[in-house]
Amino acid sequence: MGWNQRERRLYLNLLSAIILLAGLGGAAWIYQHAGQDEAGVYGYEAGNGTLYPLRPEDSKEYLREMELMGGKANVLVDKFRRWFAGLWQGKIPGRHHRLRHLHHLFWLLLCG
Repeated sequence: MGWNQRERRLYLNLLSAIILLAGLGGAAWIYQHAGQDEAGVYGYEAGNGTLYPLRPEDSKEYLREMELMGGKANVLVDKFRRWFAGLWQGKIPGRHHRLRHLHHLFWLLLCG
């Protein structure tokens, strides 16, 4: 394909735009169709006109038991584990999907 540098840059820019649009479209679709994960909720607390879910791991008793079993490190690891698992639940994956495609677009433009 005897492409010169200008044609190659145009092709890569077009390819990058297609990837960006596909990623943003996919992220929008995922965001619109994602539900909220309410597993493990034992009740709700009302505040400022909004209902907030109550989970057992948010109670002081749970944190105290975790600290008794494994110390402060156990509490920190549990908080990190719940935070990391929470990245993939509810409407959050759409945001990560979009960021992943923007990251790929950045590297494609940088290398092109």
